[in-house]
Amino acid sequence: MPPTLGGMSDGDATLVLVPAAIIAVQGLCLFFAMASERRHRLVNDLPLSKSSGVFIGLVELLGRVECVAPLTSSLAEVACVWYRWSVAESWSRQETETYTDDKGHTQTRTVTRSGWTTVASGGEERDFELRDDHGTIRVVPAGADIEPVSSLSTTCSRYDSLYFAKGPAQEVRDSDHRRRFVEDVLPLGELLSVIGQARERRDAVAAEIARDQHAPLFVITTRSARALSGSYRLHAVLWVLSGLLPLALMAYCASQDQAPPWSATPVMIGVGVLYGGATALAWLSMAYNSLVELRQRVRQGWANVDVQLKRRADLIPGLVRVVEALQHHEQDTQTHLALLRSQAMTTPPGVAGPDARAHRVGRRPLEL
Repeated sequence: MPPTLGGMSDGDATLVLVPAAIIAVQGLCLFFAMASERRHRLVNDLPLSKSSGVFIGLVELLGRVECVAPLTSSLAEVACVWYRWSVAESWSRQETETYTDDKGHTQTRTVTRSGWTTVASGGEERDFELRDDHGTIRVVPAGADIEPVSSLSTTCSRYDSLYFAKGPAQEVRDSDHRRRFVEDVLPLGELLSVIGQARERRDAVAAEIARDQHAPLFVITTRSARALSGSYRLHAVLWVLSGLLPLALMAYCASQDQAPPWSATPVMIGVGVLYGGATALAWLSMAYNSLVELRQRVRQGWANVDVQLKRRADLIPGLVRVVEALQHHEQDTQTHLALLRSQAMTTPPGVAGPDARAHRVGRRPLEL
């Protein structure tokens, strides 16, 4: 008797297990698609901030890289604040392997294998200032998803001066005497888009952007925010389409003369409707959450405006006191100057006159 699963025959078990596995794969694809779509909406909904108006929380800024003590990259020797480099060496060798032929006999054959081995790598990073038209703000790049620019990408032979000057002196086994040098950097003066969590600095009364484990995104990229958002949307679409591949496989099997039982049309339609419904519900939920976040961001913006207006209103009484004190000081100064001019005009030269300081008796002191 053929084995059964829970009292079902092999055909019935396959009819249940295979669609369940396909649904699980589709759920995984949908999860990654919604994660990419969430990032797309986050980048689109996040307003561009200026360095002088950064508040604590998730922000997006656009500016150029500045650093008082920049780094120098190892390979291209570019002044930068972040770099990563690697050196890979090519090798090829012949190996003998054992295999079984169509008749079940054990045979041996010689094959040529080749590849690349990383022989050296490294990198450094340093905190830097991001400057826009309103000032600067410090960025701590540790832990960020960085999209740099390429400063060097070349392959050379051992007769090139770069081969040993920037690579190790020892070659790998069975080397082809070719090395590939790759380096990526964030150079000084580069225009960057930074999306991350702003927090208060510990060494100054100012804000900085750094990694926060609770923040949904921390990206430093040389692309524009629009290009970054477009890439997230593309990833979301590709993940959704990947979830449709099992359905295409089911449709192909159903079109064959000897189609397996799990490719039956009702099962295929059911799985497709379930996937489409789950995708629609996930999209509606994300759209609703995006609207809620936008409403909260508007409320937070108005709250920040109220805070600034309250701070300015609190400064008015102090400003009034300063103006009044300046008025009294100016009045006393003009009175004293008038007395001095009168004394100079009524007293002949060389003759002792009245002391102008006597007229200052009883004068109101300066109040600040």
